[in-house]
Amino acid sequence: MIEQFETEHDGIGFVYDSGVSHTTQTYEDYIDAVETYGKDLLLVEEGEQLPVAGVDVFVLNPAAGDSGDDIDYNCVALQVEYDGVTHLMTGDAGSDAEQRMVSEWGTRLPSDIYQVGHHGSSTSSSELFVETVDPNIGVVSSAYDSQFGHPDDEVLVRFDEFDIETYWTGVHEETTATVDGTVTTEPDIAFSTDPLELLAEKPDSEVMRVPAGIDGSGTSRFVVDRVEDGRAVLLPLAGGGSDRRVAVAPERLPDGAGERSIVSMTVERGGLRGIESDTAATDERTAVATEDWRGCRDHSPRSAESVVPRLLPPRRTWPDGQTSTTAAETETKMTIPNTSTTFVTMGMVVSSGSTPTR
Repeated sequence: MIEQFETEHDGIGFVYDSGVSHTTQTYEDYIDAVETYGKDLLLVEEGEQLPVAGVDVFVLNPAAGDSGDDIDYNCVALQVEYDGVTHLMTGDAGSDAEQRMVSEWGTRLPSDIYQVGHHGSSTSSSELFVETVDPNIGVVSSAYDSQFGHPDDEVLVRFDEFDIETYWTGVHEETTATVDGTVTTEPDIAFSTDPLELLAEKPDSEVMRVPAGIDGSGTSRFVVDRVEDGRAVLLPLAGGGSDRRVAVAPERLPDGAGERSIVSMTVERGGLRGIESDTAATDERTAVATEDWRGCRDHSPRSAESVVPRLLPPRRTWPDGQTSTTAAETETKMTIPNTSTTFVTMGMVVSSGSTPTR
């Protein structure tokens, strides 16, 4: 990431570190990049304020003094505040570090945006920590088919319990939160921000939540639009019981089903455990579905906005009074992951001004 910012963007200023080293190749590559581009490596600890004009950056972790050599326990955690909007980034801090932060900084932890700890691992985002942070938005940075199963099912269920609007880079890709009088969020890929629907979207999920438009129990029919990038996209058939597209893992499709196949889903008690081929559906209904969803055929979910605006997740707007200064008043930006800015983490871009930096 250091190399990307140095070669493709405006570069970075300083690198903040806990001072705890590691033996992995990733850590070695990180140190090599710091040295290659001549960056100052500055050690930080809890209670410090980082000198960034126009933005309040507070260090919550690692603990002051000698706190051992566990790299996750000593992970740098920052809370960034810009005109009343707070963004919490805890890196790979686990539940033990979260407990310490709750004990030491509990009254300061509440934040509007939470960069979900350790890519959504069950070792982070403990119940007490999530309850204390009480975020409006959670952002999980992990691949769609993560070898570690991130985000963990337990974490997504917990986010549902706390009613957290959730973005997952494996599905939404990059998400931009723009601070310009109000705060709005816009993902690159339009998809539900319901944690349970994201849970159902995971490749290893055993239960798929009922798609919007299907109530109670019953059967809905879809046509397989395409199979790519580790998922199958199904478009609703006219009068087929659903009004929105559904994405599922390809292995959920019945044997022999592929693009243009028609399938039916039987819902029981709010869950779905299988998809069957629907040989009774007609070509006419397939044609209707294809025509209705022509805007999605270029494989760009954003093209569906003019066709089916109900697919898009609601934009988040903070209450009146929590507004930002205009771009003319400050050039400070908080970015994740690949724009030219001051702060770098994975999954979300937070920018000032009416037009996000892309």
